[in-house]
Amino acid sequence: MILRAPLAVGAALLFSLLLAPTGALALGLQVSPIKLHFAPGVRVQELRLSNAGDAPVVVEIKVLRWSQRDNQELLVASRDVLVTPPISEIAAGQRRSVRVGIRQRDDTACETSYRVEIMEVPSQHRTPAAPVNFLTRMLLPAFVESRHGCQGQLQVQGNTNELVLHNSGDAHLQLHQATLVDGEQRWPISLPKVGYLLGGSQYRWPLPAGVNPAAARLIIKDHAGEQRQPLTLAP
Repeated sequence: MILRAPLAVGAALLFSLLLAPTGALALGLQVSPIKLHFAPGVRVQELRLSNAGDAPVVVEIKVLRWSQRDNQELLVASRDVLVTPPISEIAAGQRRSVRVGIRQRDDTACETSYRVEIMEVPSQHRTPAAPVNFLTRMLLPAFVESRHGCQGQLQVQGNTNELVLHNSGDAHLQLHQATLVDGEQRWPISLPKVGYLLGGSQYRWPLPAGVNPAAARLIIKDHAGEQRQPLTLAP
């Protein structure tokens, strides 16, 4: 799966993409792994870029601090994690390795979240006759643990107006699917982008008309399988 946006539109309209088991950018550029995890004591990880296309590809890679607030994904520039080299050209049919290293850990947090942005750079090898040129962008999740034992903890709350998923733990959760069930009725729940709910974050959705919060259940599928949780009634 490949996501593209016209150059004229600008970076603000580019969306993030997460693929498994390998991320794909441009015409044949692949990235592996698609998720970085820095356990305590681990300072460097390696990204492997391979170009299966028929023309060179130039990419710029940087790391952004990642948080969630008010149902929004927030990304800000950070120097906590460095990329070497930050700009790479991968020739057609070739591979390139990039090192991602921790410059500074946030010891006040059990887990710190980042997104590794891989952005295609305009290249002289693009076809001038093309009516619209496209750039591609990928955002890979990266998690840095400051100490062992970080865990996510999902809490499901509801009232007459909304459903709230709250991660009260100190590590991220990755949810694959969520369905609200009340009797014989079912409503699919739109999850956070790529299913991640970061530690301390929450997502809110309006409850569908006719749902009884006292009787409803939320069916959640994550890496551990399927679980059913009742809605804790909020005051």
